[in-house]
Amino acid sequence: MYSGGSPISDIKLQIPIGLKLISESWDGFWLIDHNGKKLNQYGLSGYDEMLWMLSLGYLLNIDEADFKKLVAVIDRDGVKDYLFEFIIRAKLKDRQPISQESYVEFFGVPEIFEKLRQAINETDKANAEKLVKEFVTKDWCKNHKDAGWYNSHKSKHDTYFGYWSFETAAVVKIMGLDDASFRDCQYYPKDLVHQ
Repeated sequence: MYSGGSPISDIKLQIPIGLKLISESWDGFWLIDHNGKKLNQYGLSGYDEMLWMLSLGYLLNIDEADFKKLVAVIDRDGVKDYLFEFIIRAKLKDRQPISQESYVEFFGVPEIFEKLRQAINETDKANAEKLVKEFVTKDWCKNHKDAGWYNSHKSKHDTYFGYWSFETAAVVKIMGLDDASFRDCQYYPKDLVHQ
């Protein structure tokens, strides 16, 4: 809907439906070790999808009860991730901070988002803006070359849904950053920040 140019108000109406479906059917997105044990971490596809939903939930200011449905899935899966928690705690102020992440094996997820993860810990806004700009303009697409949706715009199966770094927009909005230097980046959904 977003890539198709639907009004943001129409997209916002669909989010609770998507959250209900996620809470009912989200399964199998975590990683399994070589002994068949479930790890408390998502693979890249599941991580991206959860991060996008958290980001959209924050950016569209969805109802707190609906947002909590998404958080309940993360908690049920035992996934602890600093970027997830940064967005969650921006919406749910009474959420207790995590002391460490749940990664057992690193399959690229933290590294793909390295500059954005550094930005959320940066106290100097100019430095945070620089890190976010580097992430969205240089790293975001390049670091996702192993994602299933990468190059989907070339697919004959009409699977392209847009290349949007909703997480970048969420971080910018939460931190109150100036996005002037990267506002026109093709991956940055600026209208979700400036609505």
